[in-house]
Amino acid sequence: MTTVSHYKRLIGFSPHSRNLHLTPSSCLADHRRASLALAKIFRPDVPSGLRSACRRTIVIPKLIASFAPVMGLNVSPELESVRRRAQIAVRDASLEDLSHAPAGKWNSLQILEHLVLSYTATTKGLLRALDSGEHETKPRSLGHRLRSFYVLGVGCFPSGVEAPKNTVPETGIGDDPLRRFNDALVAMDAMLCDAEKRFGRKTLLLNHPALGPLTAQQWRRFHQVHGRHHLRQISARLKRAS
Repeated sequence: MTTVSHYKRLIGFSPHSRNLHLTPSSCLADHRRASLALAKIFRPDVPSGLRSACRRTIVIPKLIASFAPVMGLNVSPELESVRRRAQIAVRDASLEDLSHAPAGKWNSLQILEHLVLSYTATTKGLLRALDSGEHETKPRSLGHRLRSFYVLGVGCFPSGVEAPKNTVPETGIGDDPLRRFNDALVAMDAMLCDAEKRFGRKTLLLNHPALGPLTAQQWRRFHQVHGRHHLRQISARLKRAS
């Protein structure tokens, strides 16, 4: 039976990859293959439900991530504030400036890669939920609620927290890190909006390793606080570098 996953593989989406490349370059890197895959998705003999699912989980995120910056399209207020902070923080920095770091700490490029990987992890989790039609059903513990109050309510991010393995920077994010950052953030916001419409505003969508299951709005708030925390680190490193 042909599934959404079949078309994801055709168009170049790998569920096992660390990076979800929702960028113009990735869409055009193998234009012929992508065009053939999209043509297959919209053939008349493909069931309408499958066409809709493919459009939702493959086509729309790629288009939004690719063209939202060009069209001047803003994301949710929480994530737009992160995008603007990142723009201000690194717009005048060279790759050399972004490579400076205190001993034993991530440099600015690695911090940006960590943020991109965290957005990618959320996007991929939401894609799996939308693909399967199943969201998080585990209840939140008292510990989850207390940590959520500190992070989501107070707006503080604790220092010294070990990053999940799938968000630890390794391979780098190329010569245009801000572009990759924006693409990943916009794609995640699109998935959050889609999941919120599909499952409901108050539905716990996806599990966070420390905060437990979160709604779409709670995920936006987490990424706002998390991004703000790391962008402060970037600003401090760049100030020292200059």
